[in-house]
Amino acid sequence: RKVVTVGKPIQLELFTESCRDNPESQVNFIEHVQAFISVRASRRGDLVMFLTSPMNTTSMILGARPRDSDSRRGFTKWPFMTTHMWAESPRGTWRLTVGLDPQKKRSVRRPDPALGHAVLTEWILMIHGTQKSPYTALPDTASKLVPKLGIVKRQHLSDRFSS
Repeated sequence: RKVVTVGKPIQLELFTESCRDNPESQVNFIEHVQAFISVRASRRGDLVMFLTSPMNTTSMILGARPRDSDSRRGFTKWPFMTTHMWAESPRGTWRLTVGLDPQKKRSVRRPDPALGHAVLTEWILMIHGTQKSPYTALPDTASKLVPKLGIVKRQHLSDRFSS
């Protein structure tokens, strides 16, 4: 249970080997990632969340929503998904950053004294991917056309990912 207040985001870390010891289910190259999150906020539309991979790619998985004024339901085991880490290695420390971004467009006619806090109660990371490289059949020129692909390919070929 972690509490978030305006101006004080929280950061949670999770280390994974991505089933490295199980040849049948190991993931070596990410296709997409889901973060199942349970969080309640005084105003759900003020929540913002970012997921950062072990290769330091950051993806906004939830942006502020000015018209979402829910203060009761929150999100319960809600699957937030990103493909921004495509082809990266999943092994290492993942970071989830949760903050509040109060919207200036909110109505001032009905001020709410409880605005400005959230409670995160659960975070589960599910990594979907493959064992084999998605770029082995591509010519070297392909990584020049798709910059992300070149960056990831170089990282995988470096000593950082050697077994």
